[in-house]
Amino acid sequence: MPLINAHNTDFITRDHWECLVHPSIQEELLNLTDDQLARLPAFNSEEILYYNPAENNCEPVWKHFSLPELREACEHHTLPNLRVLTPLDEFQSTEDYEGKVIVESFMTDKKCHEVHLMAELCFHLAKSSNTQRVVDIGSGRGYLGCHLSLMHNLCVLGIDSSEVNTSSADQRKQRLEKHWQGLLRNSENPERKKGRRRRKSPQGQPRSTPAKSNYVPITHFVTNETDLMQLVTDHFPFEGDAECGNFMLAGLHTCGNLGASIMRLFASNSDLGILCNIGCCYHLLEEDYLRNPHLKHDEPDSPLTGFPLCSYLTGKKAQIGRNARMLAAQSLERMADGCQLPNISLFWRAVLQVMLRDAVGYVRADWQVGRVASKCSGFNDYLRRCWDKLQMDSAKLKDDSADEYLTKYPLQKQMSAFFLLKALFAPCIESLILLDRLAFLLEQPHIQDAHLVRLFHPVTSPRCYAIVAQKKIKK
Repeated sequence: MPLINAHNTDFITRDHWECLVHPSIQEELLNLTDDQLARLPAFNSEEILYYNPAENNCEPVWKHFSLPELREACEHHTLPNLRVLTPLDEFQSTEDYEGKVIVESFMTDKKCHEVHLMAELCFHLAKSSNTQRVVDIGSGRGYLGCHLSLMHNLCVLGIDSSEVNTSSADQRKQRLEKHWQGLLRNSENPERKKGRRRRKSPQGQPRSTPAKSNYVPITHFVTNETDLMQLVTDHFPFEGDAECGNFMLAGLHTCGNLGASIMRLFASNSDLGILCNIGCCYHLLEEDYLRNPHLKHDEPDSPLTGFPLCSYLTGKKAQIGRNARMLAAQSLERMADGCQLPNISLFWRAVLQVMLRDAVGYVRADWQVGRVASKCSGFNDYLRRCWDKLQMDSAKLKDDSADEYLTKYPLQKQMSAFFLLKALFAPCIESLILLDRLAFLLEQPHIQDAHLVRLFHPVTSPRCYAIVAQKKIKK
């Protein structure tokens, strides 16, 4: 998959435009106006001709010889168009969602959106399975766990591998317990806090009785062998045999391999009855059949991998590639919503790569300059800052170097077109990763149902798909 694994930095040095883009699609892209090019990520456009894959007799190396066909094919392989999504209202009614109070408990708008919707879904799943205990893996600072505990009175064990996160979660819990009643009142009556000064309570009297949450954050590195039942009972003892062996596994934006580990853990642990997970950071996944390019020559492969999981893709020894997984994390919806061409810094970095190669005669993988461009007044300033950051010989950077290379490589539009062309594949790669996880769960004989649900608004929160699964009832 050379195109989706191509790095933007190497656009000029490896001649990606000529080597990876079919000539007919090159021509179509360059004939687009800047406005048309910026709208390329906006699927469902009337300008796209209907494409029927069954009628395509092209060679497999490049299956689509026109931009409308390629764009339509990419759209057909997104989760909404594959018809694999389960409507959210199958798990909770619209009335349940619309009638709920949203408590903005020290969160950004994005996090508030995510936590509110995830907590509502988890609450309804817990209610339907008659469980009061939730294990929140990769709990971070406790956003989801605190909300589930205080708003829905669930017992939540938050597990994170970072002691710093656990400490932050505990502080957040204490802060929320102290202010919860006031936050709840303000959420129920937003006008109450407008235009009014905060009144002090009489000395020695608290404003309200602090709430008490059943959220416990702990530090633990979760593996497939982790004894979750023991961890849960250590903090939330079961009162009878009827309560045992039935609790929920949840995770809001579990990073990299952790998202896949949760699938395995749920499948192998008989004490888990319900799963609700949203993954993220696909670029941090380790693959079974593709070695991590950042490992040293004598460094062993990671024992924990996250792709593939299902038997079909495992049998095919399926590979994605790190750059393609990074591409999967891009948000086509946000690009379409913003309707802008890529920042010029993308092109600057590709030109810089050529200049660095010409200066030393080779290309190094560790040439990383970060977000220098945001501080620069122009390309000359950018070059100087990057040259200094990489500790390059200043004598090899002439005053007229910037103009010379920009004249030699007038490829800014090609660079923008290449970036946006690749972006069309982003939701397709995400579909592959999530369908692999869904198929893995459906292969397990003791799992009754498994679903993909679009939970968040994709512009607000691009990693918006939840995997929900339920075990068969024990007899």
